[in-house]
Amino acid sequence: MKVFVIKTSSMGDVIHTLPALTDAQRAIPNLSIDWVVEENFAEIPRWHSAVNQIIPIALRRWRKSPFSAQTKNEWKSYRTLLQANQYDAVIDAQGLFKSAFFATRLANGVKHGYDCKSIREPIASLFYDKKYAISYQQHAVERIRQLFAQALSYPLPKEKGDYGIVRHFISADSIEPYVIFFHSTTRDEKHWPEHEWRNLIEKLTALFPNIPVLSEENCNIPFEQRQTWQTYWLIDPLDGTQQFIDRTDQFSVLITLVQNHQPVLGIIHLPILNTTYYAMKGFGAFKQSDKEIKALQPRKIDLTQPLKIAVGATTSQEKVRSILAKNLVCEFTVVGSSSLKSGLVAEGAVDCYIRLGKTGEWDTAGAEILLAEINGGIFDPHFQPLTYNQRESLINPNFVMVSDNTQNWASVFQFN
Repeated sequence: MKVFVIKTSSMGDVIHTLPALTDAQRAIPNLSIDWVVEENFAEIPRWHSAVNQIIPIALRRWRKSPFSAQTKNEWKSYRTLLQANQYDAVIDAQGLFKSAFFATRLANGVKHGYDCKSIREPIASLFYDKKYAISYQQHAVERIRQLFAQALSYPLPKEKGDYGIVRHFISADSIEPYVIFFHSTTRDEKHWPEHEWRNLIEKLTALFPNIPVLSEENCNIPFEQRQTWQTYWLIDPLDGTQQFIDRTDQFSVLITLVQNHQPVLGIIHLPILNTTYYAMKGFGAFKQSDKEIKALQPRKIDLTQPLKIAVGATTSQEKVRSILAKNLVCEFTVVGSSSLKSGLVAEGAVDCYIRLGKTGEWDTAGAEILLAEINGGIFDPHFQPLTYNQRESLINPNFVMVSDNTQNWASVFQFN
């Protein structure tokens, strides 16, 4: 059975649809689902085994330049892909005019959706062939499960909904429990107060007391004790202390989860700049600025062009030049906190960041996973990776962060 699902946005709404897919998959043999979803959330439906094809739509981007040649070409390709198959059922789980007009009405098959009294935008129900009365007085997950059950004619399971994506996140080398907090939202009125997040974190921390925390403030834990840690949090609550004292905007909060001496989850948050860099092993690296989330991509550095180097305000540019190849042409960018410089490297604003001075492991751990996810890296004067909780000292050697780990950096940096 081929089913076409429309649930375009946003992230939470897309995730809410997954239990309905699991119900349908268990009830209908050989179920195959194609799903139209906003391009920014296209990764999520792929996690579910019932999904055969993702058809990305870019309404949020297209509406900014609706008459451009690029938009017209992308719309044509989208419509061709959407209409390529005949479906046994077309289910609009979004219930908005935009989903009905730009997706549901164009798909080939009997169209199912909420009736005019069960839908946020009643006009959308005009596009459906079959309409269902489903109460608003319940969780969105349960509403969508009921919609699928009625549209596809199977009894609604009584047990709690199963999102069907657990296997996607379980790996042999990741057996420790972890929690990811998604604090952003598309509308200001949906933001949860910061003190509530703090309260939640404190309560969750109490549930997992066996995961230790290492930070600049409690770095005197004996090596004999911490060397036994398989998993721990590495935190710097204020990276860029001098920038904070000077009342600049170039300071940050760093949170990293380390497993088996390797950073696997990193968050770099710059509160005044309202910018967050974050990454998780195997899932990519991202930059969130205001309400926009951008996936950071690997990039190639052309060493025939001037090398763009980030340095700190107190770092002597002449000292940095002393370790560079003699005829290398470079451009310097002076930036505050170490973590902000690593973010600039990750997003490609600069090619590398050179640090000739004292830092702690908490200063670089978040950048380590951020750069690793874009094929970048950090190396010491011997071109070896930095270590985490493997030495008595938690102080890093001098290092270089680069956005392209494929280059022959030994030809660029000449450490003595």
